[in-house]
Amino acid sequence: MNETWYNMIKQSTNRPRPSNAPAVWASAVAAAVIFSAPMIPYLAKPTDLWDHIEYAKAIHQLSDIASPHFLFQILLIAISKVTHLSYEASAISVISLCYSSMAALIAVRLTTSFPHLDGLFVLAVSLSALMASHIFLQTALSLNFYYGYIVPIVYHNPTQVLSKALALAIMFSYFALVLDERGNWACWRTLLPIGIILSAIAKPSFLIAFLPCAGAVELYRAATGSWRTAARNLALIALPAICVLALQYRLTFNGDGSGGGLAFAPFLVYGGAVNLLVKLPGSLFFPLVAAIVFLRERYYAPNLLFTWFIYIIGMIISVCIVEAGPRMMQGNFAWTGQTVTFLLYVESTICLTAIAWDRSWCAWGALALHVLFGIIWFSAAFFMPLGTFL
Repeated sequence: MNETWYNMIKQSTNRPRPSNAPAVWASAVAAAVIFSAPMIPYLAKPTDLWDHIEYAKAIHQLSDIASPHFLFQILLIAISKVTHLSYEASAISVISLCYSSMAALIAVRLTTSFPHLDGLFVLAVSLSALMASHIFLQTALSLNFYYGYIVPIVYHNPTQVLSKALALAIMFSYFALVLDERGNWACWRTLLPIGIILSAIAKPSFLIAFLPCAGAVELYRAATGSWRTAARNLALIALPAICVLALQYRLTFNGDGSGGGLAFAPFLVYGGAVNLLVKLPGSLFFPLVAAIVFLRERYYAPNLLFTWFIYIIGMIISVCIVEAGPRMMQGNFAWTGQTVTFLLYVESTICLTAIAWDRSWCAWGALALHVLFGIIWFSAAFFMPLGTFL
């Protein structure tokens, strides 16, 4: 009897884990197709995508690089030279690869955290996390789908798409290296600093929120006795970021005299506090409902807590800090709020998978509502003139 029971337990614990490769590949391919198509209308002049393509066309040597954020342009030039594609086709390819990589990263997180999830469920959740947008119902009739909201899935700006892909890679690397205590994995120790450098060159809006949050975690770790681990993590995170960001700050604000530094101006680029706070529930409905579920279930995953931490810091920066001088109303720090909101959507979706359906259906319903508005948001460019909703 005891031997039989032992064999049953051994068989159940040694049951082979299903391969996650099909779900990951399916998510990557589906995202590449679904999320690249809405970019095509934005190739026309004048749009942010068109501006960035024209900038790439103007770069013939290093001295032609006029902006400290040039990764997107370098990728366009490289792809165009290697494949002989046009710059427009290369731009769509870069954006397609960004969404494909984000979907693959989410699918990997899901399948490694929950090995026995159904492949179709992994595909649906990965795509939903990327499709979920803000709920712009209160301004839909006035054809404002964007202004005044914190939009998690901005796609009309190509550098923001690239920044989101790198931000997701950095966050997941940080989780694996630091919060999940898999620090011996050489790939994470390599991917994290490389991702930070590339993120700084693409658009540093994520790093200005990530660095203080990660720094605070590591200082706490050092204060509680794990100073060797904290020193290693700080070296991997802070050294590459500080070097690149310091150089970029000098180039942006002190290089040609056109910049004016930074200023403290709460709610300025959002049209005032009332305008933002009234619309904020439309941007945070799903994360807030999910947070209620997590609190009720006493689910306090370190990854989720850190994501909320970086969201709060990122929003403070986004709402309160602006560039002084001629770039003040360009709202470049608003990208920080949009990036951390996107990360909060993704991590909330992944963590929600750990809660039983009968205890979490309300949060899944909230996510479905955001996905519905995301479908409208992504398809708007095909049936509405550009500029009427954005």
